[in-house]
Order: sequence, then structure tokens, then C-alpha cells
Amino acid sequence: MSDWGFTTRAIHVAQEPEQRTGAVTTPIFQTSTYAQEDVGVHKGYEYSRTDNPTREVVEEVIASLEGGEHGLAFASGMAAETTIMHLLKAGDHVVAGDDLYGGTYRLVDKVLAPWGLRYDLVDQTDLAALERAVSDQTRLIWVESPTNPALNVVDIEGVVARRGQALVAVDNTFATPVNQ
Repeated sequence: MSDWGFTTRAIHVAQEPEQRTGAVTTPIFQTSTYAQEDVGVHKGYEYSRTDNPTREVVEEVIASLEGGEHGLAFASGMAAETTIMHLLKAGDHVVAGDDLYGGTYRLVDKVLAPWGLRYDLVDQTDLAALERAVSDQTRLIWVESPTNPALNVVDIEGVVARRGQALVAVDNTFATPVNQ
């Protein structure tokens, strides 16, 4: 599998025939709950919101296409953002772009800052300004590229080179990571 190209992985990773029917494409499991032999005793799935076979396959394919070990799928971008932001704690510092999607800005400013998260907004197309904003307390650099709404393109490799010990998360509304 490691020598497969991108398009081959896109259609073959995690696509073993479904056991019950032999379907060669993963079925869409629309059930919300699964039978359990007893409380907490199940066949790997208990409730669709915690996991289901369809999402499991999507996550495995995304991980493969991105060269990652694991993938996570969310119902919305804001759900993914909120989950990432929960890696932080009071006193941590975030550096985000000054052309930030409004929902992300509100999450950081109105929800997380009152809990003690500190943040700076900088023009991330100016790597020197970004570097000045990063401190020993910076735990996350939140990048949008292209930015939303102005469509500025940020040099992601340049950001990573200046990140210090911080994680870098890249939000992309307009293009897939493959095109990034």
C-alpha cells in the first residue's frame, strides 16, 4: 500500500468488502444506535455519534491521503476547531491571523479568552511579525490559508519554521490539503 499513488489510495484504502453483503464500497451506515449484549458490551459500535463504520473508513482514507497515522472526521469545521482548541488550557497563548474567519474569532475571543486563553492576531503573510508574536507560552499557531474572507495566502512552511514549540493548525475553507 505504501507504493500506491494518491488516486489509488483514495479508492482502495479501507475498502475491504463489507462482511455481511460483500459490498465492495463501504455502505453508509445510517443507524443511530447499535445492539449491545449488555451495557458497554458491543461489537465495536454503540452509538453513531461516538463512532460508526462509515466514519471510521473516511478517517482511515483521509489519514492515508495525508500521510498521517490517524484521521478524525467532524460534523462541521467549528466542531473540529473547538476540539483542537480544547488541547489548550488557561494561560496558553495562541497566534492567529488578523484576517480570521468570524466564527473562529468569536470562539477564541468570546468563548476561550474569558476562560484564560491569551491570543494575538497578526498578519501571517508577514513572517517577521509572526515570529515576533510567538513566545515561550505560545501553544498553537492557527493558520488560515487562503484566509477567509480576504483570500491571503500564508507560507505554511515559513510558519512551521518559526513555530518554536507551538503546534500549527491549518484551516482551509477553499482548497483541500492536497491542493494546499
